[in-house]
Amino acid sequence: MKKIAIAVITLLLINILTLAFNIHTIRIVQGMAADCQLEPTEENFIGVRYKAVLLEDELSETGWVLLFGGNGFTMNGEYQPHFMDLMIKGGWADIYDDPLCSSGFPSRETLKKFSIEFGLSDYEDATVQDNDIAAWSEDPELFPRIFTNIDSRDPQAPDKIMTVYQVDNGGFLEGREIEVSFVRREVTRLPMDENYFMDPDLEGEDCCKPNSQDDIWYRHWVATLVVPSLGVNSSVDFYINADQGDKISGKSALNFIWENYRRPAIESDKFKVILFDLQVKTTSEEWKNATKFLVDYRTPDDELPLNDRRELVGGYRKVNYGAYPAIEASFGHEYTDYIIDGDPNDYESTAVTKGAIDLEYLEGTENCDIKVVVEDSSGFKISGASVYLDESYKGITDPAGECAISSIFPGYHTVEASKSGYNASTIAYVEPGETENITLILESAFEPGRLLFDEAHSEWVSIEGNYKEFANSLRTVGHVVERTTFSPITYDVLRNYDVYVVGTAWGSFTSAEVDAITQFVSNGGGLLLTGLGWSWVNPTENRTLDNYPMNIISRNFDIEFLEDCICDPTDNYGSNPCTPIFHETITHLITWNVVQVGGPVCPSPLKALDTGSYVVVFGDEDAYSNGGNYPVGSYPPVVMATTHNQGRVVCLGHEGYLSTDDYDSNTVPNINDFDNLQLGLNIVHWLVKKNPPEFLQTDLNKDGTVNILDLSTVALTFGSKEGDESYNVVADLDKNGEVNILDLSTVAMDFGKTV
Repeated sequence: MKKIAIAVITLLLINILTLAFNIHTIRIVQGMAADCQLEPTEENFIGVRYKAVLLEDELSETGWVLLFGGNGFTMNGEYQPHFMDLMIKGGWADIYDDPLCSSGFPSRETLKKFSIEFGLSDYEDATVQDNDIAAWSEDPELFPRIFTNIDSRDPQAPDKIMTVYQVDNGGFLEGREIEVSFVRREVTRLPMDENYFMDPDLEGEDCCKPNSQDDIWYRHWVATLVVPSLGVNSSVDFYINADQGDKISGKSALNFIWENYRRPAIESDKFKVILFDLQVKTTSEEWKNATKFLVDYRTPDDELPLNDRRELVGGYRKVNYGAYPAIEASFGHEYTDYIIDGDPNDYESTAVTKGAIDLEYLEGTENCDIKVVVEDSSGFKISGASVYLDESYKGITDPAGECAISSIFPGYHTVEASKSGYNASTIAYVEPGETENITLILESAFEPGRLLFDEAHSEWVSIEGNYKEFANSLRTVGHVVERTTFSPITYDVLRNYDVYVVGTAWGSFTSAEVDAITQFVSNGGGLLLTGLGWSWVNPTENRTLDNYPMNIISRNFDIEFLEDCICDPTDNYGSNPCTPIFHETITHLITWNVVQVGGPVCPSPLKALDTGSYVVVFGDEDAYSNGGNYPVGSYPPVVMATTHNQGRVVCLGHEGYLSTDDYDSNTVPNINDFDNLQLGLNIVHWLVKKNPPEFLQTDLNKDGTVNILDLSTVALTFGSKEGDESYNVVADLDKNGEVNILDLSTVAMDFGKTV
């Protein structure tokens, strides 16, 4: 009888544990419910990680979609009732404070945005009242914790510690790539006087008692979210009873359970997440690819996302994402190739009838093409723009603004183009055997900066006066604009800003001030100088170019303001040859969308004192300067630029171009003549940037080093000519239409060089 009783009790316990496992794995069906789980194995793991691109969560009718990313724990393969979710939440971003404890879930604001939730659940807590899970947030403003009971307001319900990425602090995630990992660390004890756990199971005054973690040995695990485009890299420490949470069970790992509480609104909503580069960490400390996933729908027939033809148009499907075979979870796009299992209405106990996604190989063949057209916002086609596919350099656009990319796999690809500090990118989907036409409109990649206008040295400009409109325009696009009326100017003041502006100063600068300005630029600051040499020079008052305050500064950066005026007999304003209209520019961020610069302004020409400075805007073939510095045909410059260590400098030959002064009394301020305002904005956008690395021409893959990969690029196409299938324009360095020994030797001579 005793043996029978033990057997019955054992069987009962097995059933209870199996039920608990199924509660977590299957969960209560609410509308759409499905598993997409790494194929179960007897091998256990000490880490998991995945990458995802969160493309669309337009869920106004559907409400929300959860992809759990669930992982069960074990010691040596047996079931343990603890689970860790690395969850992608579509349309459900909670905003709350840290710490919070509640019987059930606390009140919070919810935004209809993507978010990420890390959640550790203790399913044994209903029968065993222990506090053997804990957590600590490294960044509570980004990942505040919640200590609560799961799916219930009953204190006897399972405990849960969760934390949700705060999109209001870290930035919205739609359209971004993320990286999520969960990795085992050491075994440790926790201090009993710090709040690693808040007990939600108590009642009355003791409810939510802090510092209530058990005094036991814990296995430490770390969950991390990385969002490269936002600069987010934040971790949360989780702790599990070391006797129960030593490993991730190979029978319950990386399960991207889909759940939403009603049928996905395929007619009106859109949802799309792509999961790629999924990996597990073995007990021998090696990361390996997670390649086979099993799909199991368990959704009532009337809740399945079926179209009028009874085709499944939502769920999981295999796609390519760049160089990665990937899993797409989506609906609302009319795809009909979603993976389906033997019975989409019920949970299936065996793998035989479940759908399968194999990530061992890319889908399809390299029979697709992309044609990229690059233009500006006016539709003007941009030649010479660098084009990248999945971060791999593919060449430059031709005079028609086009670049063809051939022989690629179908699926999703990231296409980028850039030129002169402007860039654009998109994620394109290419059907098998098709050519996808993509138009990229280059936009400024400028970063908002802090500007300081000097008004302490008798400048001719003031952001409260004639430069007020310019200052407000800068503020409108995100810059912070301030002024100083105090001198001397010091490096300790300048270091708090990105750009320093001196507008046609007549007050002198001390040598210490000039040194401070030079140090500021050397360390990455931007400097805008406007000057008017002819207005200063007066021999009878001993005012010369040598003691002109603007030259005292500009000569440190090898540019000089001259004493005459630029004139143009054919391109001028108001029939005055010495109020020229400039239409000659180099291709540069400063001249983006700038066609003409001019107005009732007589500018001073500029002079380069060294080869490091260069002309940006200049007169045409019949322009000249009336004092003889620039004869006809010498293209007198009105805007020059240079770099100085990490910083940048721009000189402009008249402050009036950016002024609200109306020199010709036509009610149109100078700044609104032609493209003067655009020029001013572009100058500041460029000055805010620190100098990027200039890649060597022979660094063919732009990785910062001329190495064997670059040699191989030439060697693999050696002997090919333009028109040949194997010809690669990138390897044809001298652009003579043939990849030959000259190209190979050019790369070889730079071998080992870096940016």
